[in-house]
Amino acid sequence: MVDAGHGGKDNGAYRNYGGAEKVATLDVAKRLERKLRESQLKTVMTRSDDTFISLDQRVAIENSQKNAVFVSIHFNDSRRRGIHGFETYYHSPASRDLAATIQTKLMTIPHSMNRGVKTANFRVLRLATYPAVLVECGFLSNRLEGGGARDSEYRELLADRIAEAIVEVRYGEGVYHAAAAPVTNELSPPALARPRISARQFTARLEFFSAFLAPGGCDNDERNKNNRGEKRERFRIVGVTGGVAETHRQFCFHHSGVGSEQVA
Repeated sequence: MVDAGHGGKDNGAYRNYGGAEKVATLDVAKRLERKLRESQLKTVMTRSDDTFISLDQRVAIENSQKNAVFVSIHFNDSRRRGIHGFETYYHSPASRDLAATIQTKLMTIPHSMNRGVKTANFRVLRLATYPAVLVECGFLSNRLEGGGARDSEYRELLADRIAEAIVEVRYGEGVYHAAAAPVTNELSPPALARPRISARQFTARLEFFSAFLAPGGCDNDERNKNNRGEKRERFRIVGVTGGVAETHRQFCFHHSGVGSEQVA
């Protein structure tokens, strides 16, 4: 059972970096549902479009399926932009193994922050008959994770790690094999769609970008003091347009004297 958080009149969180939570959760949920079907698991989604589904309706749907697991996809939010990381929530002891495995798989994404596996009294978890977890897939309020929420490769990576955890809990380690992702980008206009890259290529790109998001970045005095009078090229993430994380090429001229809460 795959649950895309929020929907319809309920936007969830909204931030300039990550957009509306309901859009990102639906996209990740659809990718996750596809990966589970490809792994020969029967799947049901609480919503497959921008529809409002009440919490009571979600509970009824999740409990209508026998011997099921329920995975609710959300993104986090904070007033402090520096806060980032993944959290996975559960309520019953029967759900802890699934929550812990999902969290472990998410931690394989480069530069992940482990905010822990936690218990919560959310209605969709408390009233579930079978194992149920809620996954917070990063902070929309954080520049890097919010930008990732708009990026198709990053959403594919999130879905892949969560699917791997579910299949592992069901069938054991080594069973899950990710299928090739379709060339789609539902959050981006066709003109901005880019060729699909592998998860390995994306994580390498993420590592490269994150170096320039670190405090000081390219403008650190210690790094620049020997570069005055030279021209060098750097990249930085400057925003997200239409769902595609863009890069902006800058030329730095160094001359003497010249020197960015959970809603459940």
